[in-house]
Amino acid sequence: MDQITLDFIDRLYRKKYDFLFKYAKYAFGDSSIAEEAVHETFIVACICHEKLQASLNPEGWIVNTHKFVCRNIQKSRKREIQKILSLTNENALNPYTYTEPAFEKKFDLEDFVSSEDVFILRKFILEGYSHKDLAQELNISVDACKKRLQRAKEKFRKNFQP
Repeated sequence: MDQITLDFIDRLYRKKYDFLFKYAKYAFGDSSIAEEAVHETFIVACICHEKLQASLNPEGWIVNTHKFVCRNIQKSRKREIQKILSLTNENALNPYTYTEPAFEKKFDLEDFVSSEDVFILRKFILEGYSHKDLAQELNISVDACKKRLQRAKEKFRKNFQP
């Protein structure tokens, strides 16, 4: 990559950083993940610099790329949560056990969030309940259900640091 391309990407970074950071922070609710998403977006921009420079609207290109990066991060985080939840399913025949040569460790999701939060997260993420279906099962409004789910996810993220 030549100096002109680096300067072009640097100017674009300085111009769009705040917007992209705010977008990602709103999406994730976490500054560190938001910053990581912005940096990953510009890594993609460096890798695909020919496409970026050939674009009629480079700012639009970088925003769209950032949206895809954020979606990919959300998908990977959701897969991680699904994996953790599936590994802690109480109805499973074999509970998750991680074995290393010197010890054995059992994993319990309720170490991180309350049993009510575990119920909500399992129904929504693993069993694929919609907000409406989950609200009906809990006998609460859809908005209250969304808020409880949001709080459960936040508690899980806060308490579970891999």
